[in-house]
Amino acid sequence: MRRLPTLAVFLFITMTVAAQPSSFSVVVTNAPAGKTRLLIYDPEYLTPREVQPKMAKEDIVFTGKVKEPTYAEIVSPQAIMPFFIENSAITIKYDATRPDDSPIKGSRSNSMLRYQLEQCDGRHDCMIKYVSDNPQSTFAAYMIDRYISHNVDVATLQQLLDHLSGAATKTWHYRKLKNRMKALATNTDGSTLPSFMFEADKKTFLIDTLLSDSCDNIILVGATWCRQCMEAAATIKSYSPAARPIVINIDNDKRIWDAPVMQKLGIEHIPFIVIVDKDHKIVARDIRVWEMKIEDSHLIIRN
Repeated sequence: MRRLPTLAVFLFITMTVAAQPSSFSVVVTNAPAGKTRLLIYDPEYLTPREVQPKMAKEDIVFTGKVKEPTYAEIVSPQAIMPFFIENSAITIKYDATRPDDSPIKGSRSNSMLRYQLEQCDGRHDCMIKYVSDNPQSTFAAYMIDRYISHNVDVATLQQLLDHLSGAATKTWHYRKLKNRMKALATNTDGSTLPSFMFEADKKTFLIDTLLSDSCDNIILVGATWCRQCMEAAATIKSYSPAARPIVINIDNDKRIWDAPVMQKLGIEHIPFIVIVDKDHKIVARDIRVWEMKIEDSHLIIRN
């Protein structure tokens, strides 16, 4: 298999007074112009800020300012490189085939984060201990969101969030997690499905207008590049007309993981199935395909 080109990314961040915004310069080499972006996740905004690039010979240059260590991403057609911008010199050699393993030099926050992740080696108990011992860490919420939240129950996730303080509560990921917890609180069984818009076939649909008033509805949130999602979609479509199948592929929305359906329903993984009755009340969330069947023209959820 042909190896994807390696993108060498050099970030030089000018030292400034700690209380003042710090200037940074991101230089991306060996990357396609117009297809490589820098996104900064400022804590005060829910959506990322895209920095407009400038061309310097064959390089792509991004410049701007941040007030404190801030989560950012280099986005190329092949992959995404996560890191933290801060007021110190930093060099990232970005391998588009393995962005998470790309070497980072000169960044205090990134080196501390990478060191802790290596120490934990994927063990969630170790990461939870780090968060518990460092509640004010700038990237504590990042660790919870990216590595912990998918593997703990809602109660544990809430406890971890409540434990955070100081700078940790001012990060973008903390805000994202708080919004997710709010969504989960309003998406319990028996509650009315929240209204949201989604994209399909280059059109925009309101979920309320698609729900059946005469039978149960099966909402599948997936993506066209997800084989398991496509198999689940084929299965639920075979349940019609006993149940109304509604398939929402998040890759039809440029926001993808930040699409309204993900935010409103508090979804963090795909495929994700929500059962909604004819009164538009949530019957069950995060159901697996094999937990459903049609019996006597009715949708049955197996125990």
